Formats: sequence, structure tokens, C-alpha cells
Amino acid sequence: MDENGNSLADAQFVVQAVIPETLEDNPAYEKMTATSDSNGIVTFEKLHYNTLYYYEETTAPTGYSRDTEKHYFIIKNVKNDEKKKEYEELKGKADANNIILNEFTGGNTVIFANRKET
Repeated sequence: MDENGNSLADAQFVVQAVIPETLEDNPAYEKMTATSDSNGIVTFEKLHYNTLYYYEETTAPTGYSRDTEKHYFIIKNVKNDEKKKEYEELKGKADANNIILNEFTGGNTVIFANRKET
């Protein structure tokens, strides 16, 4: 959203899996791109559980500044002991890199809202 609370369409984003130890792009995963709709929503599907990703705005809507930060996230799966251990190891590696990590649960689709925080 802009300063008046209007949704921002046409912002372009990228989502990329990274190597947890180095935070470099992981070439084993395809980089995904999407553009926010008229409600400022952008959707990424078919993401993998317990994989470290970042999303980044690559193009801001006309007249707006681009958010240049990488925002790291995991779609968390701890449904059994093996998955819980996998998640905990990944979280430990992310913590070792001192990154702010967002955690999501419930599915392999992430929806971001392109809005100004209030």
C-alpha cells in the first residue's frame, strides 16, 4: 500500500531458495518471479517445505521506491521426528547467519501482500 492506504499493483518480486550456510542462491532450485495484482497480492506456489528462501522486490510500481532488502522465510514442516530434525537444523543454520527469519506453516504456497505496515 502507498501512504494513502492504496494497494500497489505491478510490483515485481522474486523468490529464490538459498544455501543455508552461505545464503547464496541455491542452483538446485528454480528462481520464481511474480507481479502483484490490483489488490497488491503476489502468490508463489510449489515451494518446498523446510527450505530456506528469500523474497525480494525487483521492480517497484511506477513512482515508488523499490524495497532492496531480502526477506528470508521457511515453510515449516515438523509433522514427524525426521521433519522436525530437518527443520531445526535449517533454523540453526539460518540463526548462525543472523538473519530475520519468517516462518510459515500450512502449505507450499506463500502469498505476500504488498502493503505499507501500520
